[in-house]
Amino acid sequence: MSADGDCRLTDFARECDLSLRQLERRFRAQVGITPRLFANVIRFRSVFDRLNGHERPDLASLANDAGYFDQSHMNRDFHRFLGLSPSAYLTQLRGLIGAPPGQEDEATCRVVTRRAPAP
Repeated sequence: MSADGDCRLTDFARECDLSLRQLERRFRAQVGITPRLFANVIRFRSVFDRLNGHERPDLASLANDAGYFDQSHMNRDFHRFLGLSPSAYLTQLRGLIGAPPGQEDEATCRVVTRRAPAP
């Protein structure tokens, strides 16, 4: 069943010949998370993968195509799973990709040392 996380759990439980509660218990025992959270991760991942392939993505269309109610609904998942908005993520991604070869370490990791005062 491939729906990019867009599925009704009651339909899925019926297909598995289980009650919704049985499905939730068995799924959590086997996977470690609830089926709803798993579906949210899969849906988020589908948008995340599509974002990486676009120079200037239409976020509202991506959200709609993935089954989100609206773009703000998708933004909440970005904050939940990445701690960033989609725009902030893209800005950071472009910043990492745009760093000149060999200088990405300098830009992201600077070590500050203090010298002991001269005696």
